[in-house]
Amino acid sequence: MNRTATWAVERLLDRAHKLGAISPDHYLIPWRVGGKPYDPAKPPSRWAWRTAWGKLTEEAGLEGPRPHDLRHHAITRLAESPDASEPISMAIAGHVARDAGALLAHPATGEAQGGQVAG
Repeated sequence: MNRTATWAVERLLDRAHKLGAISPDHYLIPWRVGGKPYDPAKPPSRWAWRTAWGKLTEEAGLEGPRPHDLRHHAITRLAESPDASEPISMAIAGHVARDAGALLAHPATGEAQGGQVAG
């Protein structure tokens, strides 16, 4: 991980601890609805993710990317990496069949299903 990613993960872990995450089974981004206390044993709601993603992309000046586009980009980068073996890439991506990875990763063109991915 680069310094920026390390900084972001450290901030996320610190925030999770402040919100009550004390177990490895707790979520980094916990459940909260209607201003009630956070519950680190539950994942965030679908709407919490949508709201956070909307704010993030707006702040970054991005239009159109979906959270799932990050998955496609990561899988493509894994497929392009000479340091990542195919079994490791498939395990990280959660694929059990070779064809599943081929549908998402397009290392030759940098494209992923659903649109162009920046390299």
